[in-house]
Amino acid sequence: MGVRHAVVVAGLLGLLATVPALAQAPRAITPAPEHWGLFTNYNVHIGIETVSGDDPRFQFDMDAGGDLDIWDYVRGRVNTAFNYEAILGEEYQPFDPNQGNYSIEISSSVRVGATEVAGVYHHTSRHLGDRPTVFGIGWNLLGVQVAHARTSSVSDWQVRARAARTTVNWFVDYAAEFTGDARYRRVLTPHVAVVGRASGIVRTIDRRLSARASQRGGRLEGAVRFIGRGAGMEFYTGVEQRIEADAIEARPTRWAFLGFRVESLDRGR
Repeated sequence: MGVRHAVVVAGLLGLLATVPALAQAPRAITPAPEHWGLFTNYNVHIGIETVSGDDPRFQFDMDAGGDLDIWDYVRGRVNTAFNYEAILGEEYQPFDPNQGNYSIEISSSVRVGATEVAGVYHHTSRHLGDRPTVFGIGWNLLGVQVAHARTSSVSDWQVRARAARTTVNWFVDYAAEFTGDARYRRVLTPHVAVVGRASGIVRTIDRRLSARASQRGGRLEGAVRFIGRGAGMEFYTGVEQRIEADAIEARPTRWAFLGFRVESLDRGR
């Protein structure tokens, strides 16, 4: 990776860190196979982090999920992804699961060299853990995503951007969502690498539902990755501004975090 590329990636990391964030780590871009096939690639991850601050609602964040290439037709692929996030506090007991957030999406893409352009349909739903509720919280998105990746013998990086329109809302006032993320990895030894990630999100508001301003969040993360035969483990730290960390209270929350993550090894990392 040349100096020019390093400067571009560093600039993207800095830019995205000032905006917003998604909890899960960016998925790798899948290289094109020689022939079409079914269930050609998958990635899974699970991690937990402790967050700063004395708010009893937010003490730990657990995240698990994965994605699967259902059909790779060489010029592109059909991918499905699932993620579950649990927010743990200490209001009623230690490790009190007060929220469970689910996301499901399906996408279909076209490859153009090292760039991938995809149409995406995404669903998110939020649930209160061990708390009574009589209404649903969720939204659906339909949009376009562009991703680009480069790989060398000692490093790889990727950037991704998405623009999506909200098609259905339940208890939220979002009109559209614009997200971006970047990842850079450098291998130090065959079993150790360092990884930097940044992600950002801007949600615009439907003026028919609310008069509040667009919402912004962001996440910046640095990790040391230990690579085994079948999986990689990361120990990471960083900072985040979370849009509406509480499912009911409509305001952003900032925290620092420290955690570890286990991921499957895939051809894009």
